[in-house]
Amino acid sequence: MREGCKDHSEPIREWARSRQLGAFPRRDMADVRVDQLLVRLGHPEVYVHQGNCEHLFTFSDVRLLNPTDPLRLSVYPFHTAISQNQTIYCTTCAEFGAKWIVTGCSRVPFDPAFFCETCFKLYLYKDGKKICDFKAYCYRGNEINLLKPNS
Repeated sequence: MREGCKDHSEPIREWARSRQLGAFPRRDMADVRVDQLLVRLGHPEVYVHQGNCEHLFTFSDVRLLNPTDPLRLSVYPFHTAISQNQTIYCTTCAEFGAKWIVTGCSRVPFDPAFFCETCFKLYLYKDGKKICDFKAYCYRGNEINLLKPNS
């Protein structure tokens, strides 16, 4: 790990240890090659850096070379598909991923507007009470809960 960086995986590894879920070793990515990883096919993995930037990826296929495969190691691993899902950022701070969709709000120039948790609470609430009329929906990427607005 680079000097001055924080190990963001420690609380997760401690949580897993306390529940006897097994060992989750941490290694410096500069010292690890893909062929040294323990791969679980079809299982989503996450690479986290800078504390809040997450990259989801899945190993979907492992096989032996066939005659049409390139022989240069520099082309591996190669993508077979790249997800079209992109993070939608908060329209207020543009720093964090959206957690809320807000509609019908007179304080916001966009309808709908996307908010991170912090901006949602700081901009639309005071002392835990709404400061204007709006509807808010929990936002989870492509999965949206439209049945239960947070009025």
